[in-house]
Amino acid sequence: RLPFILLENHLFSLSDDIVFGTKILMRAQQKIYKNHAYKMRYADLPFVDKPIEVEERTDSEFRILYSGNYYSKIRNIEPLVEAVESIGDEKVILNVYGNGDVDLSNKKGVVKHERVSPEEIHKIQTESDVSVCILNSGCVQIPGKIFHDAGINNHVLVIADGKYKEEIK
Repeated sequence: RLPFILLENHLFSLSDDIVFGTKILMRAQQKIYKNHAYKMRYADLPFVDKPIEVEERTDSEFRILYSGNYYSKIRNIEPLVEAVESIGDEKVILNVYGNGDVDLSNKKGVVKHERVSPEEIHKIQTESDVSVCILNSGCVQIPGKIFHDAGINNHVLVIADGKYKEEIK
């Protein structure tokens, strides 16, 4: 972490303004970089050029999408998997696109896929009913996908987890 702190401090010293996507991240950074705190502000409004339109489907499946890594030290996907399994309905499907250290094989209602390109994920999002974002367990930074997914004409489920979940809420 030290090389990043030194690099960030140097970049902040060259900056006129420092804008964060959330107030909580700005406050955390102000504690670390006290000498640059006066330059920091936040803008919590996502920007999307063109919203992603969701396709109308005729099937009766309820498709949940999680895309991204799910290494257990960073993001805990297990409660989501357990929730889908507990529903016990074969029409409720959690599609997971990404890499992780949690074994998703033999989980009822869960389909594991390899990582795909952002363009492919956009297409898959238009065919899903809900996109899921799991907060980092040990970091105050909110995953950027929340801001991106705000532009989807669909539901986004944010799972609050980790030591900063109350502040982020």
